[in-house]
Amino acid sequence: MHSWRFIIVAFLCFAAYLTGAILFRQERIFLDGSYYFFHVVQSENFWVEHQRFILIASQLLAWIGVQLQLSLETVLLLNSLNPVIYLLLIFIVCVFVFKDKAAGWALLLIGVCGVYFLYFVPMYEVWYGAVLLILFATMLRHEFYHSTWQLTVLGVTAITLLFSYPLMIVGFLYFSILHFLKAGRISIPVAGLFFLIFCIWGACKIFFLSEYETGKVSYPYSRIGTTLGENFQSFENLKSLLWFLFTVYAEAMVMLTLTIALLLKKGRFGQVAILLTFCTGYILLINATHNNPWHHSNYFERMYLVLIPMCMLPFLTEVYSCSPHKRIFEVAFICIILFRGYGIVQHTERYASRIEKVRLFVATAQQQVGSKFFVKGEDYPGDPALDEWSFPMEALLFSSLNNPQRTVTISLKSDLEAGDVQPFLNAHTFRLRLNEIREDTWLNPSYFRLQQGSYTELNKQ
Repeated sequence: MHSWRFIIVAFLCFAAYLTGAILFRQERIFLDGSYYFFHVVQSENFWVEHQRFILIASQLLAWIGVQLQLSLETVLLLNSLNPVIYLLLIFIVCVFVFKDKAAGWALLLIGVCGVYFLYFVPMYEVWYGAVLLILFATMLRHEFYHSTWQLTVLGVTAITLLFSYPLMIVGFLYFSILHFLKAGRISIPVAGLFFLIFCIWGACKIFFLSEYETGKVSYPYSRIGTTLGENFQSFENLKSLLWFLFTVYAEAMVMLTLTIALLLKKGRFGQVAILLTFCTGYILLINATHNNPWHHSNYFERMYLVLIPMCMLPFLTEVYSCSPHKRIFEVAFICIILFRGYGIVQHTERYASRIEKVRLFVATAQQQVGSKFFVKGEDYPGDPALDEWSFPMEALLFSSLNNPQRTVTISLKSDLEAGDVQPFLNAHTFRLRLNEIREDTWLNPSYFRLQQGSYTELNKQ
């Protein structure tokens, strides 16, 4: 039975997470967040790309909202609540079904650790996958594979995990090897299940790899030697990497270090080898394929997020769970949640400021004649609203939120003049993003009402 203190802490964490989802629902309409949200609303269906089926879980509440023909504002709120509900459901399964307090703490921590940027773009498959990775490790730890239905549930979880994000294969192998090394055996049914899953996953990645994922693999691979030389050519770069890891991911690095120290003391050298091999290997993989991967950014939070459960879960199961001084650790966990949560709130200003800029452009456009506008980048130097490829979709969404009868879209003039865009623009088409041109009638009339006409310059107010 879990202590009442843990339940109260969990309740307060989820209450804060829920409050944040309500208050910052508009700040989550950014980049991939706006892209997937727009397509769910537009198509009234799930929008899954690159075989990442876990996106269905990330879009479920928004999909329900559009099926019920709820207002765009309500669907937006449901979209923001989705990661909270998802995390809560996984938490309930781990804590109350498996009665695993360590997994519960891991889930509370992954809600705030390593997600300053990702908190505002919760559609990213990697965050949903990292949470699922904790559930997968919990299933293995409790040997949830002795009956047919348990094997089925484990199999569905595993294959969803593998398809969630390409680097999730590292986490999958890491926890599988750790578990069966500690157990000292692997059952034939589990071995068969994992073999089948790998065959399905491998076949899909070999024969149905998307052009997007092909590019993500081929380009970094083609310049590994150059990247390694640039990243490790000086001692300063190594210092930058270590400083980055022990500040941005301080909790994970400290937990990993303490776990290794305890396992060495107990003589469990096999587990130490697995921990060091996978965790350092994962860090080196990122450093071998990306230039200067020690700058805190939206992109690198995605890359490093799998490292969080890989470092935290072994600590929670090997150190915290076996300690007679659990209360000291729990106080430390609470302090981490408060500190990182406060950092997320501070980080909100970046997104709130940008959303205000987008809304200002939209409000100006809605006061003018027409519905398709362009702006000249040189007239708005450094404006954060114009810097992202998602801006035209954001204009569609925020204009419909502001006035459902007066949808507008806005693009940079230079984007409209691109060779693969300009020839396809006319009074009946508009630019959705990048070089994607759509007919005006393509838009879902339940949520968007874009008037036909040509692009005109947005006059400054």
